[in-house]
Amino acid sequence: METVMRMVEEQENMRVPEELVPYCPACGEPMSMNLRCDDTFVEDGSWHETSLRYAEFIRRTSGKKVLFLELGVGMTPPSSSSIRSGE
Repeated sequence: METVMRMVEEQENMRVPEELVPYCPACGEPMSMNLRCDDTFVEDGSWHETSLRYAEFIRRTSGKKVLFLELGVGMTPPSSSSIRSGE
């Protein structure tokens, strides 16, 4: 958490100082966030488990009034905005 706080404090023009970027211990490449923007997005067991829980939530709340707030996700990830109550 300390490193992340330093990244926030020391960023300039939305860029983190290079010395604060973590590197992969296996290949030495700079690490990045797990974003659905290219072929490096990781859908591991935990991701699939969470996806199943979300699908179950959608099933349980079908026909009920539910408000979804997607804050800061942009248009890249699959969105639930097309799911409407009762449809």
